[in-house]
Amino acid sequence: LLDVAPADFPQLLYPFYEQHCGQRIAYAQETLTVSAADDELAATLDVACGSPAVAIERTALGYDRTPLEYRLSRAAAENFRYQVDIS
Repeated sequence: LLDVAPADFPQLLYPFYEQHCGQRIAYAQETLTVSAADDELAATLDVACGSPAVAIERTALGYDRTPLEYRLSRAAAENFRYQVDIS
């Protein structure tokens, strides 16, 4: 994946991982937390220091429970909305 240009990554990463890496994501766990943005995060998000910020940590695993992806996403909480569909 290090040889793939960021612009070449599609919006749906899991089919991409399967096609290019031969790895299928079977399970993912996410944890959402809200905390006050420190100076560095506030500058990155273009919000005031101390503003609420959401952190989403995801670990995705293969069928054998081998970790295949770790992702940390952060966003300003002001207009944040998170939806999960379970079927």
